[in-house]
Amino acid sequence: LPATGRALLVGEGDGRVLEALRHARPGLELTVLDASAGMIARARERLASPARVEFLHGDVREAPLPAGAFDLVVTYEGPGVTSTFLVPGFQVHPSAASIHERMASSGVA
Repeated sequence: LPATGRALLVGEGDGRVLEALRHARPGLELTVLDASAGMIARARERLASPARVEFLHGDVREAPLPAGAFDLVVTYEGPGVTSTFLVPGFQVHPSAASIHERMASSGVA
């Protein structure tokens, strides 16, 4: 994982991955995107300080995220499961394509 740069957390939920990533890589600027306003509120509550964290409510396909802006993209499926679904050469779900467009050319998914 990069020590610095920008990370996008899609479907973060209550902030467990956010909290762990913030602890492991305090130099990252984090953007959290979730379709649930309630989950965003819970993720905010989980952090002692929201510095260097941007919270966005919405769908990844419509979110105002700049193309090529993120060095790391994390999607969270459930306890113990972090998934990535960007596979070159295969047709991907529109959500995955939207995430891929926002990654930097040197990014990690």
